Amino acid sequence: MSHFIKAFAVLMLLSGMTIILEQLGIYSLNVGLDKVIIGAVLLVALQILNIVSSKTHNGRISIMSVVMIIVFIMPVLAYFFSDILSLSSGFKGSLPLIIGVMMLLESLYMLH
Repeated sequence: MSHFIKAFAVLMLLSGMTIILEQLGIYSLNVGLDKVIIGAVLLVALQILNIVSSKTHNGRISIMSVVMIIVFIMPVLAYFFSDILSLSSGFKGSLPLIIGVMMLLESLYMLH
């Protein structure tokens, strides 16, 4: 399972860097799909993998794991429900960059 998580983390690292570079206006990759939605789904999938990994290795899920999952999923939920929530346009515009940075940080942590 750890090799799968490492491979998944490499995919998230590349995806996060692509999102960050595109949001900063440095590089743009035309894939035909929304990279932020793909990144958000990858971030949620990694959090689910963290829960499963924690449960199988430790036999329980700690409070800290739950708090970290909530912290990493909040920007994803804000991105998906930004039309329903009354978010400022500046915050809405910065959500893809926040998701990209969180993907980058989480993937670097998973690769250590």
